Amino acid sequence: MRASLLAAVPLLVLVAGCASSVGPAVSGTTTARATAATSCGVVTLAQGAAAGIPQSALTCFTAALADERRVTLTVTEPTTEGDPITTVYTSLLGNHVQVDVDSSKDAFAGMNPKVTRQVCTGASVADGRLLLAGCQDLATPDPGAT
Repeated sequence: MRASLLAAVPLLVLVAGCASSVGPAVSGTTTARATAATSCGVVTLAQGAAAGIPQSALTCFTAALADERRVTLTVTEPTTEGDPITTVYTSLLGNHVQVDVDSSKDAFAGMNPKVTRQVCTGASVADGRLLLAGCQDLATPDPGAT
């Protein structure tokens, strides 16, 4: 009896450790890790930048996505008029990506929402950009929370 109790203790510790690393549901099928995200970089692109996001930042993000590690990549690029649009990419479990776009400083945004959020089912890299697949709009987040 005592031996079977001792054998069960590591299993309970393992299960408790797994449960504490997963946070609330993000989109019904995707869950976010409760731990703080590591940054793959904060990138500011110049007007008409042909080079795109540095390869090291893209590699950091896609590798973490494949390994299901929580990371962020923040990219700010100007509109044609020079107003900054900031996009924060956050890796989630299951090869999903949360994309928060803040266009609150875009003087020509019109009546469009100033902050939008999507969850995408995957990402790949081409020509210095993240190419996102299967994106679905979510409720507009509170600007103070992004």
